Amino acid sequence: MNDTIKIQKSKLLVVEGKDEKNIFDHWYQQLAITDVQVLPIGGKTQLKSNLEILKSLFNFNAVTHIAIIIDADQNETGAFNSVCHSLKSIGLNPPSEQMVFTSNIPKIKVMIAKGTGNRGSVEDYFLNSVKEINKFKCVESYFDCIHENEGTIKSEEKIVIAKTYVYLASNPDFARYRLGESVKAGFWDLEDKAFVELKEFIKSW
Repeated sequence: MNDTIKIQKSKLLVVEGKDEKNIFDHWYQQLAITDVQVLPIGGKTQLKSNLEILKSLFNFNAVTHIAIIIDADQNETGAFNSVCHSLKSIGLNPPSEQMVFTSNIPKIKVMIAKGTGNRGSVEDYFLNSVKEINKFKCVESYFDCIHENEGTIKSEEKIVIAKTYVYLASNPDFARYRLGESVKAGFWDLEDKAFVELKEFIKSW
């Protein structure tokens, strides 16, 4: 997002980057939802500054709903608190809990994307959707081999992202795709039960 962004719709889904924009733009097309604009913020560290830009636009008063999806990374609670602090610091009322809209206008809700425990990312949902597929065992074996031979220990959310892209590479037609591009190309089964929470969040306005 930058200072040339234009508000085109009254409902805004704020996400971290281009991958997420591609994912949710495609999903909204599939769901035949046409009244939501997906806005990438360029990373959670830019959330406050980009929300300030958004709020300063002449037609911000036309915005009725803002939904925000941010990765938990290593700390779901910390990520949620950070989003709420950013909202409050620019004069927007933050929600008191995840997944629920505030009552004021614009109505605001927040979802922290996570996997297991207190950490995770949007990629966790995609990885969870294929964990029962036989060839995913090959992905796990690959990382077991790397760990056995190099003793490499990575942070868990980075391992999830890496496994997602190794799984993509298991199909040569998708080996060079970014996650968002692979979603647009129909690689993932978005009806899988792993996506229920994420899907409900983006559908509920």
